[in-house]
Amino acid sequence: MHNFIFYHLIYIMVCISIIPLSLLLSPCLMWKNEGRHVTELRRIDFCKNKAVVVPDINMPSDDNTGQLVHFVGKVSVDDEELELLPSPLNITSSLPKALVMKRTCMIYQKFEHSEQQVQNQTIGAGQTTTTTFTVKEDWTADGPQAERLPHLNTETNSRGIWDELISNSGNPETAPSPSPNQPQLPPNMPPEMAALLHQTDLTKAPHSIAINSSAHVGGFGLTEDIITTEKAVFQTEWLPVPAELVPDEIEALPELRKDRYGNLTTVEEGDQPQNGDVMIKYEYCAGKSALV
Repeated sequence: MHNFIFYHLIYIMVCISIIPLSLLLSPCLMWKNEGRHVTELRRIDFCKNKAVVVPDINMPSDDNTGQLVHFVGKVSVDDEELELLPSPLNITSSLPKALVMKRTCMIYQKFEHSEQQVQNQTIGAGQTTTTTFTVKEDWTADGPQAERLPHLNTETNSRGIWDELISNSGNPETAPSPSPNQPQLPPNMPPEMAALLHQTDLTKAPHSIAINSSAHVGGFGLTEDIITTEKAVFQTEWLPVPAELVPDEIEALPELRKDRYGNLTTVEEGDQPQNGDVMIKYEYCAGKSALV
């Protein structure tokens, strides 16, 4: 009985101590959020006051060189046909009028998913936390996962033909490190949810990406750096490359076949994917209206 009262007193004291701590932290958090909001408003105000509005995007003026300019127009590309780096995994023909084209390779893998259950104890007012690990399989563009799952050692992952994809990709096996601004995702997030938030490094083999060097808005050219960094403007509406441009088979990788959607895959028609199966998607972005 005495222990029960003692634990409850400690619990009450902790709760009381948390209240003033929350009151102290709240102004700090509010100040930080408001400060970020003020910074964005200052940037918008700066653009409004300093940007030079270009009325005719087809007639750039030397007077605006070095100035912050504002214009609206449709992104266009010249007659240049876009193609990926030379590789057996490429489509059979270059794609005309494409702004960006990418090849995304995925592999079907096992993932470890943890779920915690907290049970209140009737004696001592404590809690018991039980963690249960389960297996989930899904497609991932991040390549083969751990050969054995950390907490489920009997569950293994196969690399399939992933190494052969790398050697036939035409890309160097090493690529620049991902941007430091890449968000860190929770380790137990479902693969399909992580795919929505996580952006695969398409410069790393066996993926590939190509950006049209002739992209422009009227008389204003768009550099590869702008198209790459401003994904929300130029890389949102991805379309599948026409299936007739995807090869029916690849001599160097006879395991691959073209499915009804225009993907290359090791999954036989009508079958369920198995661990180690791969799939290659070909997509592109066309020109669109842009605010620059």
